Amino acid sequence: MRDRIDAAPSMAVFCDFENVALGVRDANYDTFDIGLVLERLLDKGNIVVKKAYADWDRYKAHKKPLHEAAFELVGRFAGGVVGRCAMRVIDRTRRAAP
Repeated sequence: MRDRIDAAPSMAVFCDFENVALGVRDANYDTFDIGLVLERLLDKGNIVVKKAYADWDRYKAHKKPLHEAAFELVGRFAGGVVGRCAMRVIDRTRRAAP
């Protein structure tokens, strides 16, 4: 069993939550369940990093479910959410490269 866990690929989840929220709204969904997304990702491997980026003052109602799912909530900064998310992904990818 341990070999199977160790052999599974590792991944990081960087979520631009503002765009997720806009997509949920535009699709006329009543709610967004991050748990369903994580369940699907866990079929692909182990999640080792979970970060969600947004202006959390605007999305206060979504903070609790993301905290419960062990996401680190990262606020906006001058470079914007997408820019910061992209920089983190590039940085993590470089560190993980053999």
